[in-house]
Amino acid sequence: MPAPEGLTTNQKKCLEAILRLMREKYAARKREISWQLGMKRDEVVKALRDLSSMGLVHCAPYDLITLTPIGKVMAADIVALQPAEAAFRKGDDLNSFSLRELSPIAGRR
Repeated sequence: MPAPEGLTTNQKKCLEAILRLMREKYAARKREISWQLGMKRDEVVKALRDLSSMGLVHCAPYDLITLTPIGKVMAADIVALQPAEAAFRKGDDLNSFSLRELSPIAGRR
């Protein structure tokens, strides 16, 4: 499974948007993802093509987009890491975060 650090920003955003849309509905469409993220459709298509080749999303032309089981775990990890990453960017004291908050992957092991 690729590590979240190995993904581009657009790929991470797409995974997060698909997860959010799958929670609201059953699946997502490219148009919904691009609208939600404010990205151009061709950027979304490229990110989805790459994510599909990594085995993180099910994506076919003219079809709905869903996350694979590995993609769901990866998207959940990305969402869980956001508070710690935001605190790191702001320069907050990371000692206030537990290890589980900083690394949800390590917390499951």
